[in-house]
Amino acid sequence: MIQRPEFHQHPGKADKERVLMKQVPQAIHFHQQLLPGANLAGELIKACQARGLKSAGVNLVGGFFEGFEYCLGRKDPNMHNKINYRPPIKVPGVVMLIGANANIGIGTDGGLLVHCHGLVTSDQGVPIGGHFVAEKIRICKQPVTAFFTGLGGVGFRQIYDSEVTHSIFKPAML
Repeated sequence: MIQRPEFHQHPGKADKERVLMKQVPQAIHFHQQLLPGANLAGELIKACQARGLKSAGVNLVGGFFEGFEYCLGRKDPNMHNKINYRPPIKVPGVVMLIGANANIGIGTDGGLLVHCHGLVTSDQGVPIGGHFVAEKIRICKQPVTAFFTGLGGVGFRQIYDSEVTHSIFKPAML
């Protein structure tokens, strides 16, 4: 029997505009090898800062990670939010990156922040996917290739969202 997906409605008031978008006046495209020994979030942020970017979309392919942590969504047991991330899950050993997408934008503290989701395989070949805890992940064994689309004049800013009742990336003029 096929199980129907559950429908979850967040507790807060939805924005009038359900699809938020901004036109990008200029963008640059570049790729960079993220080297073994480096922290994933740190390297993505450094690549943006080196080009004067405050926001980018990034595709990650190839390479390996150690200290890998990820999160999955779940129903919020306190029901403050309908959905929340579970505590991070630590994967022992080395994982191989299949692919991931990251957004880099401005966090609530004004610094750059990385939000990343993707798929890896464990050292036993088990597929693992979800929200990467990029601040904890170290690149190892070989470089990870990162393809950047740097956004100029517009990008992502972490802003409180009344519907999901926590801060999320939203498009914004920068």
